[in-house]
Amino acid sequence: MTERFIRSRNDGERHIRVVLVEDNPGDVELIRQMLQDSTESGMLPVAFDLRHFENLSDGLEDLLENKTDIILLDLGLPDSCGLETLERVLENQAGIPVIVMTGLDDESVGITAVKRGAQDYLLKGEVDLKVLVRAIHYALGRNQLVAKLALYNNRLQRALDVIHHDLEVAAAFQRSLLPPSSLPIEGFEIAWRYRPSGKLGGDLLNVEADAFIAKPFNADEVEKAMAKLIK
Repeated sequence: MTERFIRSRNDGERHIRVVLVEDNPGDVELIRQMLQDSTESGMLPVAFDLRHFENLSDGLEDLLENKTDIILLDLGLPDSCGLETLERVLENQAGIPVIVMTGLDDESVGITAVKRGAQDYLLKGEVDLKVLVRAIHYALGRNQLVAKLALYNNRLQRALDVIHHDLEVAAAFQRSLLPPSSLPIEGFEIAWRYRPSGKLGGDLLNVEADAFIAKPFNADEVEKAMAKLIK
């Protein structure tokens, strides 16, 4: 069942759309009242719209159909229990920040939940208005930061891909300018290798002779060999 019973006093205020998945009526009423008080007090220039579901399947269905800013998630529900509940939410709605709510004796579960992707956790029985509102705003801020970092990372990766492609094209072009693998120079056997232009200086690749193995030759043969090199 969906309830939208929290409204802003000013249409110009920002609305934070909260989905609460919780089957304990007492906890539901407590969260509802705190968000209501926050909106009515004007302590922040935002208002909360709350949708509540008692089981995970209904909550997931709603998340697919309606826009949501943040999820308050109890891990012990009639149709899902433990960290599997969080994993199912993250699989279906990876971009929406999740705050896990757990019992006082389950703080280790909350810590593990954060390691697995939740933005924060709250201990039932220790939550008051300020703690709840602060947790929501911090979770939204961290989630926005993560989204920006992912965007910048994607842009950087695309730029690196372009650079890598351009380098491959440049290398292919330079290779096409190189002489054939063997130079038939009469009177010489040449052992050679290619060096990058950065090591040679300038913009061209060149051939560096590792060794020149001379055969018996005469002055005419040397002159012919040098003429071929000049060409």
